[in-house]
Amino acid sequence: MLVIGLTGGIGSGKTTVSGLFMAKGISVIDADEIARTITSSNADIITQIIAVFGVAVLNPEGTLDRKQLRKIVFADDAKRSELESITHPVVQEEILRQVSCCQSSYCVVSIPLLFETGMQDLVDRVLVVDTSPELQIERSMRRDEADESVIRAIMATQIDRPSRLSRAADTIQNESSLERLDGQVESLHQMYLKLAENQH
Repeated sequence: MLVIGLTGGIGSGKTTVSGLFMAKGISVIDADEIARTITSSNADIITQIIAVFGVAVLNPEGTLDRKQLRKIVFADDAKRSELESITHPVVQEEILRQVSCCQSSYCVVSIPLLFETGMQDLVDRVLVVDTSPELQIERSMRRDEADESVIRAIMATQIDRPSRLSRAADTIQNESSLERLDGQVESLHQMYLKLAENQH
């Protein structure tokens, strides 16, 4: 199974690109979605998170307040590392499980922090969705209804743009229309189909 690792900075358009691959019948595994699921339904993980962060990260109904947790970890590198050491092994295990179940010609694994977490070893090729920092901030503020300072703090925890691009096998420029974006996805899709065929 050819595994494409999809990554990019916050607000670059990874979700949109994932959707375009899915529309072509390709399985997309989303690391963020997996992380959301385990932090809302895995009792062992939730217990470990509370042990580190205390009850301040709980909603009144006893579920994890992800917004509060996010605020804490993006302001404190040590806390972020602690959270990652709890969640990442479980996320990685689930990614591998889902890859093994994929039925499409190849699969895409969307991992926002692909390089930062060392998960590039899980994939065969890295596809980076790239856009200007100005657009990243504008899109993220609109989508998350967050302050610019919050978005900039998140961007500061991510690998810088030149480093990310230098480690990409393939790139998608997401600074214009959806039509142009889909054209780029289609070209890569055809290439990946050929690569997947040659793997057999």
